[in-house]
Amino acid sequence: MGRILLGLCRVGAWGCFRRIQSTGRIYAFRSVPANSSNSSALNSICPVLRPRGRASCRTVKVHSSCAVFITMNPDYAGRSALPDNLKKLFRSIAMTHPDKDTIAEVTFYAQVSKAHELWVCRLFSFFTLCAERFSGQAHYDFGLRALKSTLETSGALKRRISTKELDGENIDSPSEVGVVLRSLIETIQPKLVDQDIRTLRDIVADVYPGIEYVDHDDADLRACVSEQCKIEHVRPSPQWAEKLFQVNKVMAVHHGVMLVGAAASGKSQTWRILSKALELRDTIEISTYVIDAKTMTKESLYGKLDSTTREWSDGTVHSHIAKDC
Repeated sequence: MGRILLGLCRVGAWGCFRRIQSTGRIYAFRSVPANSSNSSALNSICPVLRPRGRASCRTVKVHSSCAVFITMNPDYAGRSALPDNLKKLFRSIAMTHPDKDTIAEVTFYAQVSKAHELWVCRLFSFFTLCAERFSGQAHYDFGLRALKSTLETSGALKRRISTKELDGENIDSPSEVGVVLRSLIETIQPKLVDQDIRTLRDIVADVYPGIEYVDHDDADLRACVSEQCKIEHVRPSPQWAEKLFQVNKVMAVHHGVMLVGAAASGKSQTWRILSKALELRDTIEISTYVIDAKTMTKESLYGKLDSTTREWSDGTVHSHIAKDC
């Protein structure tokens, strides 16, 4: 950890220890986990944060653009507070509420098109009504993260439609607001319980009057799902089939998907038949692995670094991914 921070100070870069977000040469310093190893590493690096400093028996020239940021979410479950000996080395800045209107406007402009103030306000109102009217389920999230995810999905959907138009495919090109509405429904509806689906339709009618959502059904995938159900002697219900297609749409925009439901409700059968149907449609081979994470340690699941030899040992997840790549 100390060597990483020394390197960041030397080149003047910003670092991210959770996930690296690169824009040219700049890296966003998202979060430093508050534990003893990071605390001691930052304590050793603080003497270096001068024009010329010395730490860990090494003298380095510090770049003028070097900076260290620590973002904390103290009320978030599973997060520990920053140690006092580390907290006193930094200037504290508190944020009570994010400026969602400005964030939505900038993201709308970057992902979809030039932001119209009316549509941005309606988008913000949509998430506010969802938080107020929906039942309080544990997996519901209609905050800033969901807002940004919807806008990023809208941008990806618009680019995909533009690519199809350039390829000469005969498709109905929706308006920019229609793209946002389609993204809203396809990302929010799959996670709703039955009692909230009708409420979602009412909110859409209130916020986006006169704009109709058109479900873009994949006829080829539907035919492949029907064929695979016959092979496995499965009689699909309309509700189960609808959830299967929703999972496919969510997987197109998210890397990780969690299927939640009661026992014997068809969760395992959903992803199994969907993977087989995608193999039939796309003529590709999809590898699936079932791992019981509760029976394994974090090191055996993801891998670990030997502190003495500095050698990395792959975990179960990484070994399976490397096998298929």
